[in-house]
Amino acid sequence: MAMKFKNTLAESGGDQKPGAGAVAGAAAGLTVLPKSTHSRGGSGAVKTTYVDSAGNRRTGVTSYSDPYWETMRDYYNSMYDSRVAANEAAAENAYAQAARAAQEQRDTLNAGYRDTNRQLYRDYMDARRVLPQQMAAQGYTGGLTESGQIRLNNAYGENLAVNERARLSRLSGVDAALAREEYDLRSAAAKANEQALQDRYAALADLRTKQYQQQRSDALSRAALLAQAGDYSGYGGLGLSQEDADYLARVWRAKNPRLARLQSTGQVSAPAAPADDSALAVARYLQQTQGTARAVEYIAEELAAGNLFSDQAEEIRKLLRATEN
Repeated sequence: MAMKFKNTLAESGGDQKPGAGAVAGAAAGLTVLPKSTHSRGGSGAVKTTYVDSAGNRRTGVTSYSDPYWETMRDYYNSMYDSRVAANEAAAENAYAQAARAAQEQRDTLNAGYRDTNRQLYRDYMDARRVLPQQMAAQGYTGGLTESGQIRLNNAYGENLAVNERARLSRLSGVDAALAREEYDLRSAAAKANEQALQDRYAALADLRTKQYQQQRSDALSRAALLAQAGDYSGYGGLGLSQEDADYLARVWRAKNPRLARLQSTGQVSAPAAPADDSALAVARYLQQTQGTARAVEYIAEELAAGNLFSDQAEEIRKLLRATEN
């Protein structure tokens, strides 16, 4: 009797608003957006923010797969399969040993009862041989002798039946013990398989949790990156309303008028953005990205707009020329 364990492999993968400190820190400066950004974890599609070749920010949906998640999922599935296979193999080996022991018991019992039947037959034949002499010695003849022979035959038949019933009863006990052993082995294997399944679920759930945490961390990083450019829409999926995002963008533009003007003309597109909104910081940024001439031109524009005094403008020009390559 072979044991077969059937198993099913089942697949199992509270937002809060960003703190004022994080939002304020994100509004401190302006940094170029990456070519593309998306969350790690899982396979599917994700909303992507990127900068096209013309320097314009775009959004779209990008399909992706996460090799790490797929590798770990396959690893945990393989671990589960291995544990189930080991549980079943151990149970089947134990059952095979129990079945062999049971068969040895059956063979021993059958041999013993066959010996008993042989002894009953020898006793019966001996009794048949001496019965006529015994009956004659007691003066019984004819019908009485035949009657004695019938009783002898009946006794022999009853003895054989009693011996067979005893044999079958003992064999039934062996079969029942083996059945209980099989049930216990099946139950133990099923329990072990269930534990393996629960462990697999727990491992995958933990992996999903870590992925969610990583995705949220990535989303916060992307949102902070966008916020440096005065765009707070990245916090939308993290609990910030569109109304709040628009308000924070207005605050950023009010605090960073120079950067806001440069942003509107597409002049801020290098990774090393100005650290602050001061005329000197913006001028140095333009000097690094577009050359000294453009930086001096910018200072002239600020002077003409009344955003700088003439002595401030002259001092900045001197600093720019002193650091000109």
